[in-house]
Amino acid sequence: MRRIARTLVIVAATSALSTIVAAAPPSNSPYVTDPQNLYVQDETAQGIDSLNMVLCVIGSTDTSEMVNAGPYLALVDINKCQSAKGGSSANSAGATNYANAIVNVTRASNSDPMIAKI
Repeated sequence: MRRIARTLVIVAATSALSTIVAAAPPSNSPYVTDPQNLYVQDETAQGIDSLNMVLCVIGSTDTSEMVNAGPYLALVDINKCQSAKGGSSANSAGATNYANAIVNVTRASNSDPMIAKI
């Protein structure tokens, strides 16, 4: 009798496991239809945000367009760089927040490196 009871328990447990494993959400459920987003926030991301901000500001000076043109004033829209890193701006109503940068880009020849002083 114990052997039959043990067999019935094993069969019932196996049946329950197969039902749990085979369960899948319906194809029209939010689990399937909602867009997937991935966001990770930790202390190490702050350093990357700072780097992204600096790279955005430097990229906004268009150094490659002004090689050997002499010093020029570059206006960098800080709001664009802050929104690129995921920050929110106090001037989100359309007002711009320009930072001034005096840039001088030189290059002796096409085989020499480009040197930018900002």
